[in-house]
Amino acid sequence: FSINISGVKMLSMLQAVNTLIVVFFSFSIAKLVERKSEKVVLIIGMLLYVIGYGLISLSNSIYILIPLIITATIGELAASPILSSRKANLIPKDNQASYLSLSGFSFHGGEIFAAFGLTLSGFAGAPVIAGYITGIGVIGTVFILGSLYEKKWSVRSIKAFFTKEI
Repeated sequence: FSINISGVKMLSMLQAVNTLIVVFFSFSIAKLVERKSEKVVLIIGMLLYVIGYGLISLSNSIYILIPLIITATIGELAASPILSSRKANLIPKDNQASYLSLSGFSFHGGEIFAAFGLTLSGFAGAPVIAGYITGIGVIGTVFILGSLYEKKWSVRSIKAFFTKEI
C-alpha cells in the first residue's frame, strides 16, 4: 500500500501534526513536567527538539517523519515555557524594550544558519545536513544552558556543568 505525497504536501502534513500537538497537548505536557527539575526538563526538552529536527533531514518517508516531528514538538513544548520565563526574568525592568528588540537578532541569526544549511545541502548529502542541524542545535543548547546555569564561562565550567549531578 503506497500513497504518493509530494514534498509540499509532506511539509504541510508535518506542520499540521505540529500544530495539532501544540493545540491539544500543551497543557498535558506542561502538567507532566511541572514537578520535575527545571534543568532536567530543559535539557531533555531541548535534546528531543534538536534530535527530532536533526533527524528529519535524513528521511522522506512520512512514517518516519511524523514520529520525528512529534518528538521535536514534545521537546519544544517542554523547553519553551522555561526558556520564555527565564528570558523574561533575566531582563531588567527598565530596559525591557531594548532587550526585546535585540532578542530579534536570535531569529535573524537562525536565518543565517538556515541559509548556509540550504546552500550546503546543494553540495552535501542528507547525513551531512543532519549533522549540521544537530551540531548547531547541540551548540545552541550548550550556550543556553551555560548562560542560564553557569555564572562564569570557561571550558572547565562547561565540562563541570555536564558532569555534575543534575
